Amino acid sequence: MANVIELVNKYLPILDEQYRVESRSAVLDTPPEFIQETREAKKVKIGKISVDGLADYSRQNGFTSGSMDLTWEEHEFRVDRGRALQVDSLDNLETFGLAWGRLSGTFQRDKVIPEIDAYRFAEYYKNAGIKKTVTLSRDNALMTIDDITAEQDDNEVPDGGKIIFCNPTVYKYLINDSTITKYMAVDDDLTKSLNKTIYSYNGMPIIKVPSKRFYTEITLLSGGTG
Repeated sequence: MANVIELVNKYLPILDEQYRVESRSAVLDTPPEFIQETREAKKVKIGKISVDGLADYSRQNGFTSGSMDLTWEEHEFRVDRGRALQVDSLDNLETFGLAWGRLSGTFQRDKVIPEIDAYRFAEYYKNAGIKKTVTLSRDNALMTIDDITAEQDDNEVPDGGKIIFCNPTVYKYLINDSTITKYMAVDDDLTKSLNKTIYSYNGMPIIKVPSKRFYTEITLLSGGTG
């Protein structure tokens, strides 16, 4: 039994890295230093910082005192999800760990990560403060982004906090926008290639999200009926 636990532990860092690489929403993860576990398994606390703004300087009394507050906002997990998968220890050892490694990797990639992304994006939409409904096309996709970012700039949203998430259809609109200049690149071996990949737009990273992970609302099935 101890050997099985040891093998599982060896795979955990690999699975964590797989999540960070393949999850589309992982870029929005809260830094771990701002998450505090509680004694209750279903709750976590997330740190929030607020500071006072500028005040008049007095030549007699100097600076006006201010304060900085670090508070911990408690959140309760809304769902408990998991699945028990078993691999015989001898089968795992006789395949040099391939049985468990392949099983856990496939489960993480095909089941866990897509569900996490779908649930998160639905929750982000549900709790968004400002929502806009626009019918996008190749002719207006970039202009729509420009309009929205202009409003964000007016509201002092930091540039470093803007990310464009889009499904493959909208991404196709972006790369085929008539206002974008395409060019041919010639590499050292004189092979010509056309590359229309867009990694960012006006400094904002572009992350493609498969449509099946990109809904405004989802239903989590029990998993006990097939």
